[in-house]
Amino acid sequence: MAALTKKQLASLRRGAVGGKHPTFDKPEINAAFQAIEDKFPALKTTLGGAIETAVPGTFTAAMKKAIIAYWLELKFNQEK
Repeated sequence: MAALTKKQLASLRRGAVGGKHPTFDKPEINAAFQAIEDKFPALKTTLGGAIETAVPGTFTAAMKKAIIAYWLELKFNQEK
């Protein structure tokens, strides 16, 4: 549960609002990003475990990380 740096938070905020005027305050979105940061390690472990259960011994940790990243990118890009 590392705290996000000010630079990381600023970059995340810029990406999240996409040039639009937000209806929330900076501390609120910072808290949302920090909540994701805090929970993501457990989520990665759970997703990696699900892959391992589905296809035992097939993928390395790095490959599982890539599979999860590409899946997330696909799912979130579909919602645009």
